[in-house]
Amino acid sequence: MERDGLQDALSHARSKPTKSKPLPLIQRKETRSKTQWYSPRGVNEARHFQNVFDQEERDDELRKHTERELRESNRKLKQKLDAEKEAAAATRRKGAAERARLKREEVAQRKAERDRQKQERDAAEAIQLPRKGKRKVSQSTAPRKKQNRGAAAARSRLVATARSPTPPPTYNSRGRKIAPRKKFEPGS
Repeated sequence: MERDGLQDALSHARSKPTKSKPLPLIQRKETRSKTQWYSPRGVNEARHFQNVFDQEERDDELRKHTERELRESNRKLKQKLDAEKEAAAATRRKGAAERARLKREEVAQRKAERDRQKQERDAAEAIQLPRKGKRKVSQSTAPRKKQNRGAAAARSRLVATARSPTPPPTYNSRGRKIAPRKKFEPGS
């Protein structure tokens, strides 16, 4: 017991004494002497002003603390929103990449299908070509004989016309004239 009391006394002696602040006493008038005398009413006013000042400091500290907490919560909220935006953007990028991959695969499948069909057609044509043989040249129909229609027709047959040195024009399958090649002309 004595020991406990001694330890209490030592710990109490070791603790720093708290300094009290001087009261903000209001000086009413200037005097020559440095000694100031205050009435109990002046001391009460000074204590009141000190309490108001302390209350304002506490309010200011509380306001600053609230602002700090608000800034911190805003920062955390912004981080959370940024993380959500980044996650949404990553999801969109992943979805776009997946859609692009599927589209590429689909295009590749269609191309492979077209190539396969082309090979089948080519193989079928290769099989059919020997059986078919060469394409025959379309022959023009034989000219119809004109009926004899009196003396004018007889006269027209009797007049002999000189053959032109150029061969008659040839026609393609669509009916267009094909000009003869220059190297086959008789004059060159």
